[in-house]
Amino acid sequence: MSYIVAERNDWHGTMSLVYWSLRLGLLAMLKFYSVGAVSLAVALPLVGHEPLAIALEHQTPEVQESQPVVYDFTIDVTEGSLAGMSFDGSFCYDATVIAGVGPETIGVEAGLKTRIIFFDQLFTETDDSNYPEFPQLMFVDGEIEQLDFWIEAGDRLPWWNLPGWNVTLIPTEAETDCPADSPE
Repeated sequence: MSYIVAERNDWHGTMSLVYWSLRLGLLAMLKFYSVGAVSLAVALPLVGHEPLAIALEHQTPEVQESQPVVYDFTIDVTEGSLAGMSFDGSFCYDATVIAGVGPETIGVEAGLKTRIIFFDQLFTETDDSNYPEFPQLMFVDGEIEQLDFWIEAGDRLPWWNLPGWNVTLIPTEAETDCPADSPE
């Protein structure tokens, strides 16, 4: 009768198997090492036994293709000192970076790109007053809740859909990557 006893230590990425035979006694200790996508198995024989096996395996991690999502938006200001004005912009993000469950926030580190034309001047994500921590796009259950993009010095104000600041989102055709060019 034979037994295999397994021990797993995930912190080190190693696994040991001990092959035990009641007739023959301890035959070998098998050590498995795993670093990233490469695994190595080595049979460590006991004195007087030949090596049982050495194996090297490379596992290719599954790479998920990016899924760019692009929105154009229009801000119609109906109250305050900018009443009657409209501003256009766009943003793009990779849909694979969000899970679509609960509240989530992504920023430029996750590939968020933003553009807004404000008083005939183009501003991009690098113009945000707190770049690179901002701009940020917020979701709840995969639905866009707010774009936090602020280009002025001083305190950030949450302008997205404030009373008098009506935002209309328009999904657009996504290209292979988020567009580098600004809205015209």
